[in-house]
Amino acid sequence: MNGKILVSSKYKNGTEFTFSIPIKTPRFKIAKKEILNEKEMRTGARILVAEDAIFNQLLVKELLKSTQQQLVFVDNGRSAMEELEARRFDLVLMDIQMPIMDGYETIKAIRDHTNSNIRQIPILAMTAHVMSEELEKIKGTGANEILLKPLKKDHFINSVQAQLNGKANSDISGLLNMEQLFKISGGDKSIENAFLSTFVEQTKGSIIDLSDAIKNQDINALKKTFHKMANSFNMFKLPMREKVYELSEKSELDLIGEAKTINDIIEIAKKGIQHAERVCK
Repeated sequence: MNGKILVSSKYKNGTEFTFSIPIKTPRFKIAKKEILNEKEMRTGARILVAEDAIFNQLLVKELLKSTQQQLVFVDNGRSAMEELEARRFDLVLMDIQMPIMDGYETIKAIRDHTNSNIRQIPILAMTAHVMSEELEKIKGTGANEILLKPLKKDHFINSVQAQLNGKANSDISGLLNMEQLFKISGGDKSIENAFLSTFVEQTKGSIIDLSDAIKNQDINALKKTFHKMANSFNMFKLPMREKVYELSEKSELDLIGEAKTINDIIEIAKKGIQHAERVCK
């Protein structure tokens, strides 16, 4: 691990061992600790808790007992998706290590969902992992925030309240999946900023091109723009990236029939730009 061990010994006095291990600092920001009044929290919200450990379920229930929320518990990601597709929720608490379908897969499925209500739901990921590589991987899934286990009441209540009240730190949440970019950059911030700046510039241009193509009913220009957008949507694992690729390959496009889909893609592109610009600050 490229660490160092130092030995200092004194006759009849004993030996002292000192070691140091370099550890990467996580790239994401931890929410500033701020104890909020539980009475100020929005009440009656429906919260989906995906957690397979019964004691952790009990802990979440106990921590939120006084806040009057509607809690629904599942013990795997597949059941979580079934619940999300069956009824509307305001927040998801997602354990990362679960059977059948783990938190990584489940968050990805949520962020890629065609239903915008599901796709945009706030997600608080819960994990006992503390290594920076694992935390970066979780952040890359699209979770709004990472809560470390064991859960601490003040921080937990603060995070839940921020999401339910719509006051979450905008630096924590984001649409872009940065995992691929982190692999390319190797931690070099200048490389990351260069990629993100290019994404912003090209995507802004693509939005203008889409609007012009729709206005002029130019199907070929529309398909070319979608083809250009498909690469960046795929790199950052943006929602509806499969649909963008599909539209770029279609031999015929029904502008009226695909109007809502195209509008949704433009909205995702705009939010992706906002996230990239925040990260580059």
